[in-house]
Amino acid sequence: MTNRGVPKTIYKMLEMAHTDETVFPPTPLYNEGWMLRIVLSAQSEGIKCLPFTFLPGARWFSEALIDSPFLRRWRGDPLAENVTHLDGAIGHFYFRPGTKAGLIITADATQFDVTEAKMFAHFSPKVTNASYYDQAARNVACIAWAIGQADKPVADFESLGFYVVAPRVQIREGIFSSQISGSSIKKKVERRISAYSGDKRKYAELQTWYRDFFIPTLKHIEIDCVAWEDIVEAIDEPDVREFYDRCLRFNVRKTRRG
Repeated sequence: MTNRGVPKTIYKMLEMAHTDETVFPPTPLYNEGWMLRIVLSAQSEGIKCLPFTFLPGARWFSEALIDSPFLRRWRGDPLAENVTHLDGAIGHFYFRPGTKAGLIITADATQFDVTEAKMFAHFSPKVTNASYYDQAARNVACIAWAIGQADKPVADFESLGFYVVAPRVQIREGIFSSQISGSSIKKKVERRISAYSGDKRKYAELQTWYRDFFIPTLKHIEIDCVAWEDIVEAIDEPDVREFYDRCLRFNVRKTRRG
């Protein structure tokens, strides 16, 4: 019944997911998350398909959790946001003791690249307590916060990036271009910090982080969009191409944000 601890029935159900005989909706398998895992695995095995390479000792992880500069100060904090989920994290990091995915950058890290995977979705445009604070600004701020928590000079990073991976048609239409601009990210993080001006201690902490880590990160980080189609062409494997084609088939183009 099993294959190395995984029941054979699971393999059978996955193999049926794209057919009329499927027993569950196909999108839990054919989606941007699994497509990204395929890509990161290929990159880690030496197939050059992303704008960065894995530096010695680097690892990758899907769905890591990273702290925000704006976590809850107290119960009911009207400015707070939750930790951020990273679709893909690549670099030198470990997980906070007692957690399975709470990411912490290592003291000797030289790489931290983050990927955000989209399959016709837009960026999340806000967090609950800040209607203007979009997903791009939040990710870059969290990257800078993680570097600050590790107390590492940003210049120590040989590879530091935030990459949006999406269908080529979305990139060509400029769906993400305004939000990933440095000026947009800077403006939204500054506005987010200014909301804390009534809390002198937290405001001073954020101002110090902004000066010592956020601005250096924004100057040093590479922010760009990468088309799935370019990645698939670089991997050049029929099964990967077929998997991506099924992702496109089962993820109809969305007009909503998310």
